[in-house]
Amino acid sequence: MRANRAYELIVRRGGRGPALLRSADEADHIEIVEIDSGEVVLFWDTTPAQTGRLSRALKADLAGMEADEFDHIEVVEIDSGEVVLFWDTTPAQTGRLSRALKADLAGMEAEQFLAHWRRYEIQ
Repeated sequence: MRANRAYELIVRRGGRGPALLRSADEADHIEIVEIDSGEVVLFWDTTPAQTGRLSRALKADLAGMEADEFDHIEVVEIDSGEVVLFWDTTPAQTGRLSRALKADLAGMEAEQFLAHWRRYEIQ
C-alpha cells in the first residue's frame, strides 16, 4: 500500500498571510498521521519559510513510498534495556537524525540529552 494511502499529511499555519510577510516567531506545524489509528507518527515545528518546502518534500515522499518503508530510531537505556526515545522516520531523515543523536550522546550528560531530545519525540 502506498504511504499516502496509509498516512495523512497535515499542515497547520501559525499565522495568516504569505510566509514572506510572516514573522519567524510564528511557528507552523507539520504532522504525518496514521489514518487507521489517528496517531501522529511524525511531527515538526517549522518556520514559515521552511513549511512549504518541507510539506512538498513530504508529500512527494508519501506518494513515492510504500507504507512499510518508514525507518525507526530508538534510544535505549543501557542499564534497564528500556526504550527512552523513539522516532518513525523517512529514509531521507534517518541518517541525519541518527548522526545528530550520536553526536549529542557523546557530548552531553544523560539528563541533558533526554531533556533536549524529548522535545522532538512523538508520544
